[in-house]
Order: sequence, then C-alpha cells, then structure tokens
Amino acid sequence: MSKQTIITADHLNATHLGEKIIILDNCEIVMSGKLKELRATQYSMPVYSNDIEAVPDGYGNITIAPKLNYETVTDIIMHLSNQLNDDIKATVHGDTELVIEVNGK
Repeated sequence: MSKQTIITADHLNATHLGEKIIILDNCEIVMSGKLKELRATQYSMPVYSNDIEAVPDGYGNITIAPKLNYETVTDIIMHLSNQLNDDIKATVHGDTELVIEVNGK
C-alpha cells in the first residue's frame, strides 16, 4: 500500500530521495519518476510593478517611470528515473505542486 502526500517543490528534501515524485500542473500529471538527485538555485528577477516613481535625470528634470522591484525565484532541479530507467532532468519553480508516493512496508 502506498501513501501519497502533496507538497510544493520548495519543501522537497533529501528524505524524499528514492521515492516516486509526480509533478503536477493545474492538478494534471506532467511527469513522474523516482527521485535520484535534487538541487536548488535561487535568483532575483526584475519585475515592474504598477507603482510609479519620480526619477531625477541629473539635469534638473524628473521622469515618471514604473517602479522596478525584484522577486526572488527558487528553481528546484530534479533528476528522476522512470520505469525504463531513463534519466530525466526536470526544473520546476518552488511553488510547483508535487505528489510524493511512499510505499508502505
């Protein structure tokens, strides 16, 4: 009997190695396989907001511009192995839903 747990990718950790991982997109299965390895990368990405700000140009003029914010993005890189022992590399954002399937003993 197997137990299924739904988590987001940013909660994936080394205790899930060897377990079956199912990647979901809008509650539909995109890919699945046994977790062999995982890594995480984090970076800041510029995002324009709806807010505006006054920006002086150094010559006494002021320009109105959209405010630039930065969003931190976490990517989880997973190496999966499917039933045919094909190696699959999957990169997902930290908020991607995953199903962890643990076989009971």
